[in-house]
Amino acid sequence: MRATYHLDWRDWVSNLCDAIDHALDDIDQSSARGEAAFPIEYAFDCSHATAREVVDPRTDDLESTVVYAVEAALTLQEILDNGPDDATSKAQERHKIASAIPALLRYARALLDEYASAMDRHEEQAR
Repeated sequence: MRATYHLDWRDWVSNLCDAIDHALDDIDQSSARGEAAFPIEYAFDCSHATAREVVDPRTDDLESTVVYAVEAALTLQEILDNGPDDATSKAQERHKIASAIPALLRYARALLDEYASAMDRHEEQAR
């Protein structure tokens, strides 16, 4: 019988950080509609991919907020790509939506760092 490797919280943080960094790089380099959607979808999938460890309400809140921020970025990207023309026709409105996407991803990235620090402190205290 083969053993199954279960991803731990460090794997979740590492994979999601990489996915967010890739999405941010892609957003910086893309100019056409729809080009940024795939990396953000991948980050969204990574945010839901692993059973995360919850050690206290604070880490649970951080984890949830990370997932919601990535989900909000994906939703806004989908609105830009597929939304009704009246919602995204004005250049000023498109710019506001487009600038919120990387801001949400950077926020999620910062929260991941905070989550990792909290989990490291918890492990140190448990020793």
